[in-house]
Amino acid sequence: MVRRRSAWGSIVVAAGCVYNPQFPQAPADATATSTGAATDGSVTSGPSDSTVVLPSCGDGVLDPGEECDDGNDDASDACAPGCKEARCGDGFVGPGEGCDDGNDDDTDACVKGCVPASCGDGFVGPGEACDDGNDDDTDACVQGCAPASCGDGFVGPREQCDDGNQADGDACTATCGLPSCGDGVLDPGEACDDGNDDESDGCTTLCEPPNCDDGLWSGEESDVDCGGATCGVCPAGAGCEAAADCETGVCGAGATCELRPNCLDIKVANPDAQDGVYMIDPDGDSPEIHAFRVHCDMTTDGGGWTLALRARGDTSTFDYDSLYWTTDELFNQDKPELAWSEAKLASFTTVPFKSILLGLQTPIDPNAPIVLNTITLDMPANSLLELFLGPYVATLNARADWLALVPGSALQPYCNRQGVNSLVSLTRPRSRIGILGNENHDCLTPDSYIGIGNKGSGCEGQPQASVGNMVSCNGNNPKTLKSLGVIYVR
Repeated sequence: MVRRRSAWGSIVVAAGCVYNPQFPQAPADATATSTGAATDGSVTSGPSDSTVVLPSCGDGVLDPGEECDDGNDDASDACAPGCKEARCGDGFVGPGEGCDDGNDDDTDACVKGCVPASCGDGFVGPGEACDDGNDDDTDACVQGCAPASCGDGFVGPREQCDDGNQADGDACTATCGLPSCGDGVLDPGEACDDGNDDESDGCTTLCEPPNCDDGLWSGEESDVDCGGATCGVCPAGAGCEAAADCETGVCGAGATCELRPNCLDIKVANPDAQDGVYMIDPDGDSPEIHAFRVHCDMTTDGGGWTLALRARGDTSTFDYDSLYWTTDELFNQDKPELAWSEAKLASFTTVPFKSILLGLQTPIDPNAPIVLNTITLDMPANSLLELFLGPYVATLNARADWLALVPGSALQPYCNRQGVNSLVSLTRPRSRIGILGNENHDCLTPDSYIGIGNKGSGCEGQPQASVGNMVSCNGNNPKTLKSLGVIYVR
């Protein structure tokens, strides 16, 4: 379209329509034409072949106020409707745009930059629960623009693992935690898991049933790995519920195992105490003597007897001349039980007493149970060591009581010197604790004995028995009966 000015200075805005600023209103009955003829039949002056138009968007001419004018109505090119340069947000999908919805709402299908919404663009669009604009599957928004959750296969925030399922019993629990003892799930390698820290039930915090060496106060134990029906006794100072829980044999008022100085004190504190090994401490809290374990006879003659020595007649370990009788050297102190082996325990040198219990068993048979024949000797002393370091001390027991110690034993009829340190001559039979016999009406040449710590052969070379009975020069019936001998004190 070509624009021209008329001879009157007017501009034609359309065929047959002329505007002249000098004549704002044309007569109602007059209309300009392209030939200049008036509609009323008169003839107008001026050129008769001029046709002009006003500037407009879309005329292909860049007019004032227009950013562009490409002369078409294609909204997808560089010049959008309204003669504006195409831009993102104008509502028209222009060059380089994947979409343009004419708004700045980034939650719809077309987001900033006029690109279609997609997972990973950083905007939570249609069908998305989240979008953090990255491909990091360890944060709060994972692949597929879904919120991180246990079981999605990605180890997200507050998760230790995620194996893509919510099943227990494998390497990752239903709550995306690493399997651990106490999580309430029976994981591989666990015998049990009850999800609590109660050691007294059937499953400990080690996920094992209670046992006596797990380092825990568990099950029916009265303290760590001791006490109760299944574990061993507890040491002094440990917790207890009954005396049977304690190695000391006494459960004190504070529900702790208390030491006693000897077996008699244990028996007094615990009348139900049974024969067995107990821990004692003769001097209490004094550091001079350490607590030690010892066998207690809690039944013979009222009980309360503390074992001090075990000797055998088939050895010379404890014959009369042995230094063990008169020194503080111990022997097999780590074997405090009543047994066939020999021992000199700490009680020999540390436990005061008023009475001695002498016990013998014949013959020596380590495979047999120990059943002693006993005799009680009344004599006080601060210790057996003190007693045997001293002089001869007589006792007043019946001869028959000594003979009863060794079945089938015999003694010569005279002398009958009994007690501690029975010695006439270093060349004649003698006994540390026992009785001597002689065929003569004196004690000058004894040839027989019954007891413990004996020394000396009989006449005609009758073999000695360091523990037991030896008799000779008694007619046609010499004998040597070797025994196990024990000494208890109370």
